[in-house]
Amino acid sequence: MKSLQISNKAADSLILKGDVKVNQVRISENIIVNIFDEVTYQQQLIYPTSKPLFYKLYKPIGVECTLNPAIEPNLKAFLPDNEPLFHIGRLDKASEGLLILTNIGQIHDPLLRSSSTPVWKKYYVAVDKDIQEDWLVQMQSGVAIMGQLTLPCKIELISTNAFYIWLNQGLNRQIRRMCQLFDLKVTQLLRLEIGEIHLGNMQAAELMPLNNQEINYLRQLVNERKNEIN
Repeated sequence: MKSLQISNKAADSLILKGDVKVNQVRISENIIVNIFDEVTYQQQLIYPTSKPLFYKLYKPIGVECTLNPAIEPNLKAFLPDNEPLFHIGRLDKASEGLLILTNIGQIHDPLLRSSSTPVWKKYYVAVDKDIQEDWLVQMQSGVAIMGQLTLPCKIELISTNAFYIWLNQGLNRQIRRMCQLFDLKVTQLLRLEIGEIHLGNMQAAELMPLNNQEINYLRQLVNERKNEIN
């Protein structure tokens, strides 16, 4: 327990004596905790040492998905001052829509890496010409881009030149490359959902904290990931 500034042996002793609680339950052995757990000693919170922060941002078109001040325009213009946030996943400069921002690295893998609970990301895609349904069937089954086959996905045609697509992987410029195979140029690419976190009625450049339901969804993903590792 580094926050108590004691040795591992002393920490083990406190645990064995039942002086440490995780989520208000006494523990008697070392266990794995995550950022959604609260560890207390003598009624004092010792973990997490800083408040977890979770936001969603509607990234506008034309903004680089980076916090590097040398690259403009970037995401820093939309973030609260003095909060050490970073983005989970990316959207290219010409794309817009939902980004998740946090100060907690533990949610990266549960959201972006394959697991027993895939996180589907929903996009609205408009293209420059009429779509043939057999193209969408091929995209859903998987197509070859960047020397590999894309994973099967879900697609819903909503007009002659627009569709929704749900992906559970994130190859570089994946949707644009998939469309290029069928001579389709993407004219609008908007991310609407990441799992159970939705863009909703947000406007471009708007930032808002995640609500309790969305945070509970992240907690569920992190706990599932922890169980897989165990």
